[in-house]
Amino acid sequence: MLYILFGKQPLMIKKQINKLLKNSLEIIDEFSLNRFDYLKDDINDISLAIETIPFMREKKAVVIENANLLKTKLNEKNRIILRSLNSLDQTIDVYFLYGNDDILETNEIYVLAKKSGKIIELKSLEKNDWPKYIKKYFNDKNYQIDDASIKEINKRVNGDLFTFMNEANKLMLFCEDHQIKITDVFLLVTKPLDDDVYALVNALYRHNNLAALDIFHDLEILGKGAVETLVPLLGNQFRLVKQVKFLYNQGLDYREIARQLNAHEYRIKMTLKNSSSLSNEDIDKILNNLYLIDLKTKSGLLDRSFALEIFLINFPNFNLNLSD
Repeated sequence: MLYILFGKQPLMIKKQINKLLKNSLEIIDEFSLNRFDYLKDDINDISLAIETIPFMREKKAVVIENANLLKTKLNEKNRIILRSLNSLDQTIDVYFLYGNDDILETNEIYVLAKKSGKIIELKSLEKNDWPKYIKKYFNDKNYQIDDASIKEINKRVNGDLFTFMNEANKLMLFCEDHQIKITDVFLLVTKPLDDDVYALVNALYRHNNLAALDIFHDLEILGKGAVETLVPLLGNQFRLVKQVKFLYNQGLDYREIARQLNAHEYRIKMTLKNSSSLSNEDIDKILNNLYLIDLKTKSGLLDRSFALEIFLINFPNFNLNLSD
């Protein structure tokens, strides 16, 4: 049978495919399961696996991850897979996994699955469903949690199921009394990096460079990934400042700017207010320095943490050039 599993939550797809495989295969091993990555593996190998009947097993499954071929019309190369699917043996289940919701409904594989297979859309939780989901998740595992903790967890995981599962596991390991309190959430659940970047930039706007440095040191505790992400996130913040200032100088008010940039009005209003002390020359210099920090650290010429510390201490007067 042909299956298509798709949606924007990879963890939901993973859980669903594992459930389907467990229910359909008596034993899961190299004889009963062939896994492929559409973006990396050869089309002919995928096609051959679909056509090859099970050996030493009554049924087998072929799983094709990253099935980007579902979002466009099939090209001649991909039609090899379609031809194999059209003669699919009843002892073989084929699963296409696609981590988005932009499938082309006229795609020939999608049409075939709709006609003689099964299409499973794994929808993300709606914003209003998250508090109920969080409460039920912990209650089902015999943990008690109050509304304030639910609200804070919801804010920090920001609609990401994978992040929620990781953070929930941390909380359950830590809370041996099966009572999850707001202090536990503050202690264990990681805040979204965007929130820290926003706080860091606001400290710089207020010329409180030491506060910005403290926030940076907190991010260092989160690990290398947080520090590596900081440069592009800072770049995004200051590019927004540059755009907002340009449009404001063209005579647009914050509401019109928000519409043009598809941003929240409050964010634009605060950006205008907080960045008033920065000149266009300052912003260009800041963006150039962030670009050079990124370039030199990726080239191994500069330590990222050291460069960012110096940048924050001397903001907005830090100046790096290619010859440094």
